[in-house]
Amino acid sequence: MALSSTGSRQGCVPTASRSASDTVSKPRLASNIMPPELFEKAWQQARRAAEKTFALHREAVRVPEHSPYSLKQVLDPDFFPDSAFD
Repeated sequence: MALSSTGSRQGCVPTASRSASDTVSKPRLASNIMPPELFEKAWQQARRAAEKTFALHREAVRVPEHSPYSLKQVLDPDFFPDSAFD
């Protein structure tokens, strides 16, 4: 993905996670119907995509092997982590 005029890569990683959000289109129902295995699979796909995207720009990134957040936290619109990857 090309850099914007400001040098930002905004939109690169969220695109990778879009497939997970497409799968979980209704948060109220998702926690009842999304098995933990699917959440883990979506995390792994987004993780690999993020690593590839950053590698294209010759940048190293450390993405945790497993999500540091639970499915419940991810789907909670009021949840905001204190800091990334504590």
